[in-house]
Amino acid sequence: MNDEKVIAAAIHAGLQSDDVTDLYTGDCRGCGECCSRFLPVSPFDRVRLEVYVRRNGIVPAEPRAEYDLLCPYLTDGRECAVYAARPEICRAYRCDRHKRGELGMFFGAECAEVTDMRALAESMASDVYRKEQGNG
Repeated sequence: MNDEKVIAAAIHAGLQSDDVTDLYTGDCRGCGECCSRFLPVSPFDRVRLEVYVRRNGIVPAEPRAEYDLLCPYLTDGRECAVYAARPEICRAYRCDRHKRGELGMFFGAECAEVTDMRALAESMASDVYRKEQGNG
């Protein structure tokens, strides 16, 4: 792991807390605080996400800071650019359930691995670029 990933992972670990503000009102469209750069992603999630990203030519957002811990698919408007293909953890997540300790399993959880979404997104974006240029 390079220095940036080590530092980002350490910051992320330090920020994890059970003290989450219960903001869920039935239509989550706002803070984006749950849109972490590090997510458990299953092989099913990867395939669905890759197909969606390639089909729609989606590129990750530019890093917002030196150590950006937000998902690269979170738009400036705080919405998910890959909402239709988002990972299962994102589909299952609700801040009110997190606060109450009720987050449970999600489809593919048993084979999911914590993934650096920035690295995954940039890898997919470079693959899309190479194909568009006829190099892949």
